[in-house]
Amino acid sequence: LVTIRRAAWARLAETGFLPEALRTVLSETPERPEAALHVLEEGLEQGQPPEEPEWTGLLLGAFLDLLERPPRETHRKRALALLKPDSAWGRRLAAVPIPEERWDPFTLRLKRWQGSDRVRFPLLDFLRETNHRDLADVVESHRVRSAARLGGKMDAGEEDPFDGDLVMTRATLERLQEERRRVGMELKTTVPRAIQKARELGDLRENAEYKAAKDKQATLARRFEELDALLRRVRLVEELERAPGVAWPGTRVVLKPAGGGTEVTYWLLGEGDQSLGRDVVSYKAVVGQALFGKRVGEEVVLPDGEGTRAYRVVRVEEQLP
Repeated sequence: LVTIRRAAWARLAETGFLPEALRTVLSETPERPEAALHVLEEGLEQGQPPEEPEWTGLLLGAFLDLLERPPRETHRKRALALLKPDSAWGRRLAAVPIPEERWDPFTLRLKRWQGSDRVRFPLLDFLRETNHRDLADVVESHRVRSAARLGGKMDAGEEDPFDGDLVMTRATLERLQEERRRVGMELKTTVPRAIQKARELGDLRENAEYKAAKDKQATLARRFEELDALLRRVRLVEELERAPGVAWPGTRVVLKPAGGGTEVTYWLLGEGDQSLGRDVVSYKAVVGQALFGKRVGEEVVLPDGEGTRAYRVVRVEEQLP
């Protein structure tokens, strides 16, 4: 199989289309994991892609896809095997580093890492060992600041405690990913067929079917862009650090009315997680913001009809979906 792959690689290189083919493979790693791994495992040994910072960025983006959200765990394991400074990938990253002015997509993604920290921490060490220490340190500083907030040094009333990240559970993330996949498929298949069929009906100026198809295309394109932008900001509830006794996404908070009465319970989760339970409240909702960062024994004032009511936090327990 390796011999066949190398022969195919050589034939592709002879055609002159190899760089464009590599660009497509690396930009579509979630759909082409085997091809992307082949580039990282063998292509670099053969001097491809070109040794330019732009290509280092494309390679790193593909590498992060394989580590963070691979189609199969075997893909992640093969990518993890490349976390060595003396691998072909490690040598390329060190020899052709990504300029600081192009760091933003990578620091943002590593800050909002959707995979396990058991992968992220070795990845940051790998970056430090391959001429990207400052990039890794920026990400680590972000993690330390987040830990400080969790430790009680943050302002509980802060509007954006996660520095622009959008926190949600894995179940909600997967639902949105599926919606993006479905919308993308419609844009690639169903809508173009409808437009072509409408074109065949004749004069487009008074063609209701054509206008409807184009309107649908525009609506779906906007939704796809919204979903794509949203999913780039996601941070998983399941991967957050949680301090004992602190109301945080992924905890169940039990309150006692200050003047006596029946206890009330809220399950503090993320955006879009309301379908996971009747007592779920988003950390960004009014009640969620009031509860956020509260500790056992502290008082919290919540909306009650047209007024407010004071409660005391009597219990905070971790609870994940």
